[in-house]
Amino acid sequence: MSPRACTRARGTSCSSCSRAATSTSRSHVSPERLTVRRGDASAPRTLAALRGRRAGTLPGSAAERILRAAGAEVATYDGGQDDVYRDLRLGRTDAVLLDETVTAYFGVVDPALEVLPDSFGEVRYAIAIRRGDAALQRAIDGAIDALARGGELRAIYERWGIWNAETAALLGDADPVPRGPALAWDSWRAQVGFQPPFWVRVATQYPRLMRAFAAAAGLTLAVSALAMALAIALGAALACARAFAPKPIAAIAVLYVEVLRGTPLLVQLVVIYFGLPELGVTLSPFTAGVLALGLNYAATESENYRAG
Repeated sequence: MSPRACTRARGTSCSSCSRAATSTSRSHVSPERLTVRRGDASAPRTLAALRGRRAGTLPGSAAERILRAAGAEVATYDGGQDDVYRDLRLGRTDAVLLDETVTAYFGVVDPALEVLPDSFGEVRYAIAIRRGDAALQRAIDGAIDALARGGELRAIYERWGIWNAETAALLGDADPVPRGPALAWDSWRAQVGFQPPFWVRVATQYPRLMRAFAAAAGLTLAVSALAMALAIALGAALACARAFAPKPIAAIAVLYVEVLRGTPLLVQLVVIYFGLPELGVTLSPFTAGVLALGLNYAATESENYRAG
């Protein structure tokens, strides 16, 4: 993929830097979003409406080129994104055009501003490296591909609120809709002080949170059910061993019950999940949870059976 833009740390993009460096493929695509003052009936809402109007953006960005091509009076800000959106809020500019990744953290969070849903172009985020360093590029491409295949890259983007249809298409993901809440983005919004009204949060955030809660509840029920099945079987065996088995076996059953009931469940879980791999036995988190809960519950179940 030929890079359309490389991204600097502050979020701007410049295709001219490809003269000195090359870019890795498949990272992130961010559509350009137009932000205007909320409730401003005269605000420009199309590229054609920007002609002759004052619009803010970052220097050297793809958004700047789009604005100039549309005939807008472009105001660029070297100080960063805060200045761009502050001038819009104060009425010094009529609109701001920047990519969605920036807009999500500086435009969306401001209740005085409105981000239009239309896309006015796109920016492909990439990692710039020295031209000709093929080994490094293969290593970075391989790492990004592995993260994309495993779902970790999507999870990162979702957590920060920048998963979108364009990035889904770039990574070959058929599901453009976020599966979970943007926890890191929510934290950012809380810190900068722009909290939406309660009913807006109910309508926009809670449905996503409920999906996460439902998935967590289902997982908890599955772990509990399987652990209880293990506990019932093992607890019955322990009770029988204490009541009917020879003394050595009964003593082992007593020791098991006393140790498992006398140590915290969390300690047992740590031993199973982190200790067993040291002995060459690696368990998945789900299996470790079922095993730890089942073994712990079994000690209590055996005493219940013995008590009748």
